Amino acid sequence: MLVTGVWLITGSWLLAYPLSDPADDARLQEVLGGMIVVAVACAKFVRRRGPAFDVVVAAVGGWLVAAPFVFGYADGSQAGAAPVNDIASGAVLFALAAASLAVSVQERRQHIRDDHP
Repeated sequence: MLVTGVWLITGSWLLAYPLSDPADDARLQEVLGGMIVVAVACAKFVRRRGPAFDVVVAAVGGWLVAAPFVFGYADGSQAGAAPVNDIASGAVLFALAAASLAVSVQERRQHIRDDHP
């Protein structure tokens, strides 16, 4: 998650998005989403958090997949690689959050079984 969050913050410059309003919309979505993901990932390093953090990351991922269509830069004509970057990064975040949530639920069930034999 952390690597994807850092990529979202820096990727628009590394991929050299064009200077246009659609690309600026994409850049804003990516930087804000990346900041949220980095904050959540850092919090999970400090202490294992509950499923709410995974839900937040999944929501950011879902938003990134939807953003090119919501803001109208899905065709990429004025936004460069932004639609592909958003959809791919969003899908990765959603998958990572789903996997983390599944592990968290499994650990919680195991903990309950261990406490109540």
